[in-house]
Amino acid sequence: MRRLRSAVFCIALLACGAAQAGAGGTESPFSLGAGARELGMGTADLVYSAPAVAVFWNPAGLAFTERYSLEAFHSGLYDSDVGYQYFGFAAPTMDFGSFGVGVFRLGVDGIDKRDAGNLHLGWISDSRLGLYLGYGRTVSGYDLGAAVTVEQHSPDVYSATSSPGVTLAAGRRFGLDGARVPEIGAVLVARNVVRPGIKLDNESVTYPYSIEGGVSVELRPTGSPDHVVMLSARLTKVEDLDLRAAFGADYSLHRNLGLRAGVRDGEVSAGFGFFYKYVGFDYAMARRDLGTMHVFSLSARFGVPVGEKRRKREESREAEFNELLSRRFAESNRRMVDGLIEEGGRLSASGDLARAVLLYEKALFIAAGAGMDTVEISRRAAGARRRLEAEEREAAYARNMNDARERFDAGDFVGARYFANLALSIDPGSGEAASLLERADAAAAKQVSRGQEIDRGLMMADSLTSYGEIDEALLVTRSLLRIAPDDPRVRLALKKAEFAHWRDAAEGGFARGDYGAAKAALDSAAVRFPDHPWVKNLGARLAAEKKRLAGAPEPEPTAAPARALSPEMQREVAATYKRGQDLFEKGRLAEAVSEWERVEALAPGYMSVREYLVNAYKFLGVDLYTQSKLGEAVDVWKKAARLAPDSAEIANYIKRTEHEISKLEEISYGR
Repeated sequence: MRRLRSAVFCIALLACGAAQAGAGGTESPFSLGAGARELGMGTADLVYSAPAVAVFWNPAGLAFTERYSLEAFHSGLYDSDVGYQYFGFAAPTMDFGSFGVGVFRLGVDGIDKRDAGNLHLGWISDSRLGLYLGYGRTVSGYDLGAAVTVEQHSPDVYSATSSPGVTLAAGRRFGLDGARVPEIGAVLVARNVVRPGIKLDNESVTYPYSIEGGVSVELRPTGSPDHVVMLSARLTKVEDLDLRAAFGADYSLHRNLGLRAGVRDGEVSAGFGFFYKYVGFDYAMARRDLGTMHVFSLSARFGVPVGEKRRKREESREAEFNELLSRRFAESNRRMVDGLIEEGGRLSASGDLARAVLLYEKALFIAAGAGMDTVEISRRAAGARRRLEAEEREAAYARNMNDARERFDAGDFVGARYFANLALSIDPGSGEAASLLERADAAAAKQVSRGQEIDRGLMMADSLTSYGEIDEALLVTRSLLRIAPDDPRVRLALKKAEFAHWRDAAEGGFARGDYGAAKAALDSAAVRFPDHPWVKNLGARLAAEKKRLAGAPEPEPTAAPARALSPEMQREVAATYKRGQDLFEKGRLAEAVSEWERVEALAPGYMSVREYLVNAYKFLGVDLYTQSKLGEAVDVWKKAARLAPDSAEIANYIKRTEHEISKLEEISYGR
């Protein structure tokens, strides 16, 4: 008798479904639903349905599948022998969305088969299978999904398969950036957009079209993710039927325990679930027109999360790109250095040693900054420098001797003594210079008075000091001191020349960063004129620099609060970042830098953009430096220094080049 009641019940359920054709068409018997969590919430949560059952409820929800997920449940419908089972599986991909499959079975075995005369003919079964194949993906911030459904009905020896049905879904989740209300989601599901139909014997059934809308809000009452409440609502409109509503709530404690309750069409439901690591158990009790359903389900998630895979892939790509970046810049630096060495060798062979030394020094500077071997470059530079210094000494000696002879022949014996002394300072063993000096001394004693010689010497020393020829002014004043050691004018002139000498040494030491040498020279200058304004000014600058180097705290600029980027802006930043990488790989460095600068402006510190920019700025600065565009090189390196303020390498680039600019300006002024 029990089997007979079950058979009658199953046949009625399988044949009639949810509603007869006159009231909107026959719905699939699988509209009862899938998933104990979802049933416990009154089927209200379309937005956050579990991945393995999302293929049935909301294919767009597959887009958020992070791990491989499966779920299976069984229910003996309404205390009968009718079995209601489901198995679902969801598989995510890193770049092409997620796929899902769900299989329903509804059926009963052991139905008593009799003929028209009530003769027992044996036992039969009646079953129905439903296959759901789905796909979901996020496109431009929207979650889109589709599912294809096919059903098979097999009563006794008969069998029929339905035509495919199509379900479409679209949703979106909005991050609210709130501690207590972090997110809200909405979805629209259109079922049977392509209507499935099934024909068994002479009867055919076509399922009705329906549309569903769902909204879910995530709440965190304590502001902590350990306590999460999900409130959901769902509206359903089946063709030719009245609008139906469902409401549900789910409370999650530490993501291990879940309590649920819901109401659908006035019928209540409830349930609970346990989840430990990657395995879950759920139970739901749901009231329906034909009685109470009890559903037990098991779920599991496994595999590395897609987000983690993407992160590792991005890290791998970043590492590969950084290696490419470094390799490209190293190759470019090598070409620059080789070009400078080759040009330096050509100039050295042609006798243009001054330019050759300059190019060798540039090559040495770039090679040292790039971590290249500098032994050969240093050897070449040292050899060219020795030859240049020897040539310069010979030329200076010859020039001074010519000037000394010309002055002697013109009767300017003080001038002759000055240039003869310069020649002796270059070649102390020169008998020619010593002889000319003696002759000039003797001639000066005979021709002019002592006072006239002192006056002319003082004028010359003052003129040399004014034009920055400090060492020459010292030679003149010291020569005058030997002639008139007690003359106060000579002593003052010597004092001024010595002050100028030490001032020049102090300024040079400060510019090089050699603050010990700068302080020693400053002290020597202060002995001559302790109250000179320059002495006080440089002393204050040295004290400030000493305080800075000692690590004294400096006021930090007030940083603007970090801007929360919208999803659209995040996508724009990611696309701009990728464009920069693509442009660099194509060799278009300037355009790549422009894209990365835009990323840094929109999202400071995004991924490796600062590292890219710092390396690019270093390379661009080196390129400008090799072209002798020193000011532009410093400007570019200062951009790098703003992004990497602790980089000693960049600071050295800037200091070295600024010192070189300063020296060039001094030479230009002297000329």
